[in-house]
Amino acid sequence: MSPTTHHLAVVYECVECDARYLGDRQCPDCHLFTRRIGLGGTCPSCAEQILVTELDPENAPRQEVVHIR
Repeated sequence: MSPTTHHLAVVYECVECDARYLGDRQCPDCHLFTRRIGLGGTCPSCAEQILVTELDPENAPRQEVVHIR
């Protein structure tokens, strides 16, 4: 049996309705751009988008902000 592989992606949140999306930068309901809130994935228990920092804040991967000019 092979170990389970978890893929991290960027989780975005709608600024209007607070819905979370995995990799989607625009809310399909509000038609507004979303904001990046961190790395995460889909919860296997509830199917909601969750952040790594919500699961284990002490061991979460470091996230760097890159400013493009």
